[in-house]
Amino acid sequence: MNSTDMGIVGGTPGDLRLIGPGQGTYGGGLSLTKALRMSGGPLRQFLAKEFPAGAAPLREAFRAKYFPGDRRAAERRVLSPPGSLGSEAGTVGTAIDQRLRLAFTAQAPLDEATLRGIEKVLLVVSDPRTAIALASVGRDLADLAKGLVEDMSTDDRSNSMGRARDDEDLLARVLVVAAWFAVAQRAGRAFNRTPLARTAARRPDTFTLQHALDLVNHDVVHDILLQFDLAGTGPLGELRAATTREVCHGGPVFSGMPADGDLLVDGLLIDFKSASEPLKLPENDIHQLLGYLLLDTRDEYGITSVGWYLTRNATLATWSAEDFLDHLGARKPLTRLRADVLQAI
Repeated sequence: MNSTDMGIVGGTPGDLRLIGPGQGTYGGGLSLTKALRMSGGPLRQFLAKEFPAGAAPLREAFRAKYFPGDRRAAERRVLSPPGSLGSEAGTVGTAIDQRLRLAFTAQAPLDEATLRGIEKVLLVVSDPRTAIALASVGRDLADLAKGLVEDMSTDDRSNSMGRARDDEDLLARVLVVAAWFAVAQRAGRAFNRTPLARTAARRPDTFTLQHALDLVNHDVVHDILLQFDLAGTGPLGELRAATTREVCHGGPVFSGMPADGDLLVDGLLIDFKSASEPLKLPENDIHQLLGYLLLDTRDEYGITSVGWYLTRNATLATWSAEDFLDHLGARKPLTRLRADVLQAI
Protein backbone atom coordinates (compact mmCIF):
# COMPACT_ATOMS: atom_id res chain seq x y z
CA MET A 1 0.00 0.00 0.00
CA ASN A 2 1.45 3.26 0.18
CA SER A 3 1.27 6.13 2.57
CA THR A 4 1.83 8.84 0.01
CA ASP A 5 -1.19 11.02 -0.76
CA MET A 6 -2.31 10.17 -4.26
CA GLY A 7 -2.50 13.79 -5.50
CA ILE A 8 -3.99 13.86 -8.97
CA VAL A 9 -4.29 10.12 -8.83
CA GLY A 10 -7.06 10.65 -6.34
CA GLY A 11 -7.03 7.09 -5.00
CA THR A 12 -5.36 5.63 -1.98
CA PRO A 13 -3.74 2.36 -1.07
CA GLY A 14 -5.72 -0.26 0.74
CA ASP A 15 -8.88 -0.20 -1.29
CA LEU A 16 -10.19 -2.91 1.02
CA ARG A 17 -13.95 -2.99 1.17
CA LEU A 18 -15.61 -3.64 4.47
CA ILE A 19 -18.09 -6.45 4.32
CA GLY A 20 -19.69 -8.52 7.02
CA PRO A 21 -22.95 -10.08 8.01
CA GLY A 22 -25.69 -8.30 6.12
CA GLN A 23 -23.03 -6.15 4.40
CA GLY A 24 -22.44 -4.21 7.63
CA THR A 25 -23.02 -0.57 8.48
CA TYR A 26 -21.09 0.55 5.39
CA GLY A 27 -23.19 -1.52 3.02
CA GLY A 28 -20.16 -3.34 1.65
CA GLY A 29 -19.28 -0.47 -0.69
CA LEU A 30 -16.93 1.77 1.31
CA SER A 31 -13.18 1.23 1.26
CA LEU A 32 -11.16 0.86 4.42
CA THR A 33 -9.35 4.10 3.65
CA LYS A 34 -12.59 6.05 3.34
CA ALA A 35 -14.02 4.44 6.46
CA LEU A 36 -10.94 5.54 8.40
CA ARG A 37 -11.50 9.11 7.27
CA MET A 38 -14.94 9.16 8.89
CA SER A 39 -13.92 10.42 12.32
CA GLY A 40 -17.28 9.60 13.88
CA GLY A 41 -17.92 6.45 11.88
CA PRO A 42 -18.34 2.94 13.31
CA LEU A 43 -14.84 1.78 12.42
CA ARG A 44 -13.10 4.75 14.00
CA GLN A 45 -15.27 4.33 17.10
CA PHE A 46 -14.30 0.67 17.28
CA LEU A 47 -10.59 1.45 17.00
CA ALA A 48 -10.80 4.13 19.69
CA LYS A 49 -12.55 1.73 22.05
CA GLU A 50 -10.44 -1.38 21.45
CA PHE A 51 -7.05 0.31 21.03
CA PRO A 52 -7.07 3.05 23.69
CA ALA A 53 -3.31 3.65 23.67
CA GLY A 54 -3.58 5.30 20.27
CA ALA A 55 -0.72 5.67 17.82
CA ALA A 56 1.87 7.31 20.08
CA PRO A 57 3.36 4.21 21.81
CA LEU A 58 3.78 2.33 18.54
CA ARG A 59 5.25 5.41 16.85
CA GLU A 60 7.78 5.86 19.66
CA ALA A 61 8.69 2.17 19.58
CA PHE A 62 9.16 2.43 15.82
CA ARG A 63 11.50 5.40 16.12
CA ALA A 64 13.46 3.92 19.01
CA LYS A 65 13.97 0.57 17.30
CA TYR A 66 14.68 1.67 13.75
CA PHE A 67 15.94 5.24 14.09
CA PRO A 68 17.89 5.45 17.36
CA GLY A 69 20.09 8.44 18.01
CA ASP A 70 20.08 11.61 15.95
CA ARG A 71 16.72 11.91 14.22
CA ARG A 72 17.95 14.69 11.94
CA ALA A 73 20.75 12.45 10.69
CA ALA A 74 18.20 9.74 9.96
CA GLU A 75 16.07 12.19 8.01
CA ARG A 76 19.08 13.15 5.89
CA ARG A 77 19.44 9.51 4.83
CA VAL A 78 16.02 9.59 3.16
CA LEU A 79 15.98 9.53 -0.64
CA SER A 80 14.23 12.78 -1.48
CA PRO A 81 11.76 12.89 -4.35
CA PRO A 82 12.71 15.20 -7.22
CA GLY A 83 11.19 18.67 -7.06
CA SER A 84 9.54 18.12 -10.43
CA LEU A 85 7.43 15.26 -9.10
CA GLY A 86 4.59 17.50 -7.96
CA SER A 87 1.18 15.87 -8.16
CA GLU A 88 2.71 12.67 -9.51
CA ALA A 89 4.10 11.67 -6.10
CA GLY A 90 1.21 9.29 -5.59
CA THR A 91 1.69 7.84 -9.05
CA VAL A 92 5.30 7.06 -8.19
CA GLY A 93 4.17 5.45 -4.94
CA THR A 94 1.71 3.20 -6.74
CA ALA A 95 4.28 2.21 -9.35
CA ILE A 96 7.07 1.38 -6.90
CA ASP A 97 4.61 -0.68 -4.84
CA GLN A 98 3.85 -2.87 -7.83
CA ARG A 99 7.49 -3.16 -8.92
CA LEU A 100 8.44 -4.38 -5.45
CA ARG A 101 5.58 -6.87 -5.43
CA LEU A 102 6.76 -8.24 -8.77
CA ALA A 103 10.20 -8.89 -7.30
CA PHE A 104 8.57 -11.33 -4.87
CA THR A 105 5.84 -12.80 -7.06
CA ALA A 106 5.09 -12.25 -10.74
CA GLN A 107 1.67 -13.86 -10.54
CA ALA A 108 -0.13 -10.57 -11.29
CA PRO A 109 1.83 -8.29 -13.68
CA LEU A 110 -0.78 -5.55 -13.13
CA ASP A 111 -2.73 -5.12 -9.92
CA GLU A 112 -6.47 -5.57 -9.62
CA ALA A 113 -7.20 -1.84 -9.40
CA THR A 114 -5.47 -1.27 -12.73
CA LEU A 115 -7.30 -4.09 -14.49
CA ARG A 116 -10.64 -2.86 -13.19
CA GLY A 117 -9.71 0.69 -14.11
CA ILE A 118 -9.04 -0.34 -17.71
CA GLU A 119 -12.54 -1.78 -17.87
CA LYS A 120 -14.06 1.25 -16.16
CA VAL A 121 -12.75 3.94 -18.52
CA LEU A 122 -15.73 3.29 -20.76
CA LEU A 123 -17.93 4.44 -17.89
CA VAL A 124 -15.99 7.40 -16.55
CA VAL A 125 -14.82 9.02 -19.81
CA SER A 126 -17.73 10.83 -21.42
CA ASP A 127 -16.38 11.19 -24.98
CA PRO A 128 -16.91 7.84 -26.74
CA ARG A 129 -13.89 8.11 -29.04
CA THR A 130 -11.57 8.91 -26.15
CA ALA A 131 -13.04 6.14 -24.01
CA ILE A 132 -12.62 3.55 -26.76
CA ALA A 133 -9.04 4.68 -27.44
CA LEU A 134 -8.13 4.46 -23.76
CA ALA A 135 -9.73 1.05 -23.34
CA SER A 136 -7.71 -0.21 -26.32
CA VAL A 137 -4.51 1.25 -24.88
CA GLY A 138 -5.31 -0.38 -21.56
CA ARG A 139 -5.67 -3.80 -23.12
CA ASP A 140 -2.39 -3.32 -24.98
CA LEU A 141 -0.77 -2.26 -21.70
CA ALA A 142 -1.92 -5.44 -19.97
CA ASP A 143 -0.50 -7.56 -22.80
CA LEU A 144 2.81 -5.69 -22.71
CA ALA A 145 3.07 -5.99 -18.93
CA LYS A 146 2.43 -9.72 -19.03
CA GLY A 147 5.06 -10.37 -21.68
CA LEU A 148 7.62 -8.04 -20.15
CA VAL A 149 7.31 -9.48 -16.65
CA GLU A 150 7.59 -13.00 -18.02
CA ASP A 151 10.68 -12.13 -20.06
CA MET A 152 12.31 -10.39 -17.08
CA SER A 153 11.48 -13.25 -14.67
CA THR A 154 11.11 -10.60 -11.99
CA ASP A 155 10.59 -13.08 -9.14
CA ASP A 156 13.50 -15.38 -10.04
CA ARG A 157 15.67 -15.60 -6.91
CA SER A 158 18.67 -16.94 -8.81
CA ASN A 159 19.27 -13.37 -9.91
CA SER A 160 19.44 -10.09 -8.00
CA MET A 161 16.27 -7.98 -7.83
CA GLY A 162 17.16 -5.66 -10.69
CA ARG A 163 17.24 -6.53 -14.36
CA ALA A 164 18.72 -4.91 -17.49
CA ARG A 165 18.36 -1.14 -17.29
CA ASP A 166 16.37 -0.80 -20.50
CA ASP A 167 13.89 -3.39 -19.26
CA GLU A 168 13.60 -1.69 -15.88
CA ASP A 169 13.02 1.66 -17.57
CA LEU A 170 10.25 0.23 -19.74
CA LEU A 171 8.64 -1.59 -16.82
CA ALA A 172 8.67 1.60 -14.76
CA ARG A 173 6.85 3.41 -17.56
CA VAL A 174 4.34 0.58 -17.85
CA LEU A 175 3.62 0.74 -14.13
CA VAL A 176 3.17 4.52 -14.15
CA VAL A 177 0.61 4.25 -16.95
CA ALA A 178 -1.01 1.42 -14.98
CA ALA A 179 -1.22 3.72 -11.95
CA TRP A 180 -3.09 6.27 -14.05
CA PHE A 181 -5.57 3.63 -15.18
CA ALA A 182 -6.09 2.59 -11.56
CA VAL A 183 -7.53 6.04 -10.87
CA ALA A 184 -10.61 5.12 -12.92
CA GLN A 185 -11.30 2.34 -10.42
CA ARG A 186 -10.37 4.23 -7.27
CA ALA A 187 -11.67 7.70 -8.02
CA GLY A 188 -14.02 7.45 -10.98
CA ARG A 189 -14.19 10.63 -13.05
CA ALA A 190 -11.04 12.01 -11.41
CA PHE A 191 -9.33 9.81 -13.97
CA ASN A 192 -10.12 12.48 -16.55
CA ARG A 193 -7.58 14.78 -14.86
CA THR A 194 -4.67 12.38 -15.29
CA PRO A 195 -2.05 13.13 -17.97
CA LEU A 196 -3.13 9.92 -19.69
CA ALA A 197 -6.78 10.92 -20.08
CA ARG A 198 -6.07 14.55 -20.91
CA THR A 199 -3.67 13.65 -23.71
CA ALA A 200 -5.92 10.96 -25.15
CA ALA A 201 -8.79 13.46 -25.25
CA ARG A 202 -6.75 15.74 -27.52
CA ARG A 203 -5.98 12.99 -30.05
CA PRO A 204 -8.41 10.09 -29.55
CA ASP A 205 -8.20 8.77 -33.12
CA THR A 206 -4.41 8.37 -33.10
CA PHE A 207 -3.59 7.77 -29.42
CA THR A 208 -1.56 4.57 -28.85
CA LEU A 209 0.19 2.73 -26.06
CA GLN A 210 3.53 4.21 -27.18
CA HIS A 211 2.09 7.70 -26.78
CA ALA A 212 1.01 6.76 -23.25
CA LEU A 213 4.45 5.42 -22.34
CA ASP A 214 6.10 8.54 -23.75
CA LEU A 215 4.01 10.67 -21.37
CA VAL A 216 5.97 9.38 -18.38
CA ASN A 217 8.44 11.99 -17.19
CA HIS A 218 12.11 10.98 -17.00
CA ASP A 219 12.31 12.21 -13.39
CA VAL A 220 9.42 9.93 -12.45
CA VAL A 221 11.15 6.92 -13.98
CA HIS A 222 14.46 7.84 -12.35
CA ASP A 223 12.83 8.16 -8.92
CA ILE A 224 11.19 4.74 -9.23
CA LEU A 225 14.45 3.12 -10.26
CA LEU A 226 16.38 4.75 -7.42
CA GLN A 227 13.90 3.42 -4.85
CA PHE A 228 13.98 -0.03 -6.43
CA ASP A 229 17.78 -0.14 -6.50
CA LEU A 230 17.82 0.87 -2.84
CA ALA A 231 15.45 -1.97 -1.97
CA GLY A 232 17.69 -4.54 -3.59
CA THR A 233 20.63 -3.70 -1.33
CA GLY A 234 18.73 -3.63 1.99
CA PRO A 235 16.52 -5.79 4.20
CA LEU A 236 13.78 -6.20 1.61
CA GLY A 237 16.28 -7.70 -0.80
CA GLU A 238 17.46 -10.02 1.96
CA LEU A 239 13.88 -11.09 2.68
CA ARG A 240 13.34 -11.82 -1.00
CA ALA A 241 16.49 -13.95 -1.16
CA ALA A 242 15.40 -15.92 1.90
CA THR A 243 11.93 -16.78 0.58
CA THR A 244 10.33 -18.39 -2.44
CA ARG A 245 7.63 -17.07 -4.74
CA GLU A 246 5.28 -19.78 -3.46
CA VAL A 247 4.96 -18.15 -0.02
CA CYS A 248 4.37 -14.65 -1.43
CA HIS A 249 1.05 -12.99 -2.27
CA GLY A 250 0.87 -9.60 -3.96
CA GLY A 251 -2.23 -7.62 -3.05
CA PRO A 252 -3.81 -10.27 -0.79
CA VAL A 253 -7.59 -10.31 -0.69
CA PHE A 254 -9.32 -9.82 2.65
CA SER A 255 -13.02 -10.51 3.12
CA GLY A 256 -13.39 -11.17 -0.57
CA MET A 257 -12.17 -7.80 -1.89
CA PRO A 258 -8.76 -6.58 -3.12
CA ALA A 259 -6.38 -4.71 -0.85
CA ASP A 260 -3.88 -2.55 -2.69
CA GLY A 261 -0.37 -1.72 -1.64
CA ASP A 262 0.31 -4.81 0.46
CA LEU A 263 2.55 -7.82 0.19
CA LEU A 264 2.32 -11.01 2.20
CA VAL A 265 5.56 -12.95 2.60
CA ASP A 266 5.37 -16.20 4.55
CA GLY A 267 3.04 -14.78 7.22
CA LEU A 268 4.54 -11.28 7.23
CA LEU A 269 2.12 -8.60 6.01
CA ILE A 270 4.04 -5.63 4.61
CA ASP A 271 2.65 -2.25 3.60
CA PHE A 272 4.91 -0.20 1.33
CA LYS A 273 5.37 3.50 2.11
CA SER A 274 7.13 5.97 -0.17
CA ALA A 275 6.55 9.04 2.00
CA SER A 276 9.31 11.64 1.92
CA GLU A 277 9.15 11.94 5.75
CA PRO A 278 8.89 8.30 6.84
CA LEU A 279 9.81 8.93 10.48
CA LYS A 280 6.44 10.61 11.07
CA LEU A 281 4.45 7.34 10.82
CA PRO A 282 1.01 8.98 10.69
CA GLU A 283 -1.89 7.55 12.64
CA ASN A 284 -3.68 6.77 9.39
CA ASP A 285 -0.82 4.50 8.28
CA ILE A 286 -1.06 2.63 11.56
CA HIS A 287 -4.82 2.29 11.27
CA GLN A 288 -4.48 1.08 7.68
CA LEU A 289 -2.17 -1.76 8.65
CA LEU A 290 -4.31 -2.55 11.68
CA GLY A 291 -7.35 -2.72 9.42
CA TYR A 292 -5.70 -5.29 7.16
CA LEU A 293 -4.80 -7.43 10.16
CA LEU A 294 -8.29 -7.28 11.66
CA LEU A 295 -10.15 -7.87 8.41
CA ASP A 296 -8.43 -11.14 7.61
CA THR A 297 -11.38 -12.48 9.56
CA ARG A 298 -11.07 -16.07 8.37
CA ASP A 299 -7.30 -16.13 8.96
CA GLU A 300 -6.83 -17.13 5.34
CA TYR A 301 -3.22 -15.96 5.23
CA GLY A 302 -1.96 -17.01 8.65
CA ILE A 303 -0.60 -13.53 9.38
CA THR A 304 1.90 -13.75 12.22
CA SER A 305 3.67 -10.41 11.84
CA VAL A 306 3.08 -7.01 10.27
CA GLY A 307 5.06 -3.96 9.29
CA TRP A 308 6.08 -1.33 6.80
CA TYR A 309 8.79 -1.13 4.20
CA LEU A 310 9.90 2.48 3.77
CA THR A 311 11.02 2.76 0.17
CA ARG A 312 12.95 6.02 0.52
CA ASN A 313 15.35 4.84 3.20
CA ALA A 314 15.21 1.03 2.84
CA THR A 315 13.82 0.35 6.32
CA LEU A 316 11.79 -2.79 6.99
CA ALA A 317 10.00 -2.20 10.30
CA THR A 318 8.15 -5.24 11.63
CA TRP A 319 6.43 -6.53 14.76
CA SER A 320 4.76 -9.76 15.67
CA ALA A 321 1.00 -9.38 15.38
CA GLU A 322 0.73 -9.72 19.17
CA ASP A 323 3.32 -7.01 19.88
CA PHE A 324 1.73 -4.71 17.31
CA LEU A 325 -1.64 -5.00 19.04
CA ASP A 326 -0.05 -4.62 22.49
CA HIS A 327 1.58 -1.32 21.51
CA LEU A 328 -1.86 -0.05 20.53
CA GLY A 329 -3.35 -1.03 23.88
CA ALA A 330 -5.39 -4.06 22.79
CA ARG A 331 -6.97 -6.01 25.65
CA LYS A 332 -8.42 -8.86 23.60
CA PRO A 333 -6.80 -11.56 21.45
CA LEU A 334 -6.75 -11.12 17.69
CA THR A 335 -9.40 -13.76 17.06
CA ARG A 336 -11.87 -11.92 19.31
CA LEU A 337 -11.05 -8.54 17.79
CA ARG A 338 -11.68 -9.91 14.30
CA ALA A 339 -15.07 -11.20 15.31
CA ASP A 340 -15.96 -7.96 17.07
CA VAL A 341 -14.95 -5.68 14.21
CA LEU A 342 -17.40 -7.40 11.88
CA GLN A 343 -20.18 -6.75 14.33
CA ALA A 344 -19.11 -3.15 14.82
CA ILE A 345 -19.06 -2.17 11.17
